Order: sequence, then structure tokens, then C-alpha cells
Amino acid sequence: MPKPVRLAIKLIWFSLIIRVLLNLFGTVIGIYLVGTFLITFIISTLIAIIPYKLGHRSNAARYVLLLIAVLTAIGALSVFVYHVPNTILDQLDFLITIPLYIYALYFLFFNKEVVHWFRSQ
Repeated sequence: MPKPVRLAIKLIWFSLIIRVLLNLFGTVIGIYLVGTFLITFIISTLIAIIPYKLGHRSNAARYVLLLIAVLTAIGALSVFVYHVPNTILDQLDFLITIPLYIYALYFLFFNKEVVHWFRSQ
């Protein structure tokens, strides 16, 4: 496995952990309901399949991650554009996870060694 793939996988794991921890913190201090934390945890658990699949050369996992990153970015932009009420933890989540996704996607789509590795299955 190329080194950039390992780094992208670590970035994805880091973003998932940050998202769950921020949500857990928000639940503990009373900003979020327990149900919100459970939904975040379930979604993050499902997304955790992506790093596993990337490690096993799943080209589809790259595109699923791209779709998730685009939807997350659209969600973040819509929150700011339409002035949807959000917490400082939501803003922090977006400010941390979106750059991590972008960095991971850069490694997965624009590194020639990685692109060749995924195509040479």
C-alpha cells in the first residue's frame, strides 16, 4: 500500500474520531440530545467502512468518500448561507473535518502512485 493511501486513511479516521468526540462533548454539556450523539455514532461507524475498503484497494470507496465530502461541504455551506442555527461545536466540526477530507481526497485522486495502485487491481 502506498504511503499516501495510509496517510489518507489516517486522516479519515482522525476526522471520524473528532466528529464523534465533539458530538459526545456536546451531549455531555447539554448542547445535543443523546439521540443526536447516537445518530452521529452510527453514521460514523458506517463511514468507518471506507478506510477499511481503501486499504483493500476499493476504487469505489474513493468515490464514496468524494461523495460524502461534497455532501458535507454543501451542508456546511448551506448552514452558513441560509443562517441555519448551529453551535460552535458544529462550526468547529466543519472547520476540522472538511480540510481533512480535502487533504485525504487530494492524496487519493491526485497522487499518480495512488491512482496507479487503485487501477492496477
